[in-house]
Amino acid sequence: MGAVDPLEGSVVVLVGSGCVAFGTHLEESRHRKAAAWGFVLVLAGFSVMLTVTAIGGVGGSTGRSPWWATLVTPFAGGWVLGLVAGVRAHVDAYRAGPRS
Repeated sequence: MGAVDPLEGSVVVLVGSGCVAFGTHLEESRHRKAAAWGFVLVLAGFSVMLTVTAIGGVGGSTGRSPWWATLVTPFAGGWVLGLVAGVRAHVDAYRAGPRS
């Protein structure tokens, strides 16, 4: 038996979130601030995940309370925020039609 390791796809989420933030910035989308905040939150959560992993994790025999894992929540919030901002920016661009 095993558990899903959140670090497995976190690099992909980090890169994808950065691409969404960069793309909305280049397009000067009205959703670029939300995408940028999403990227910042993902980056913060990713950094905490790496730090917690480097110190041996939380819970069990580590001596650290499982509550320390709540510091990773910005990762999930930023992921959702970036997804919503990216989809909304894409819908806006689609409705606007082709640019000349």
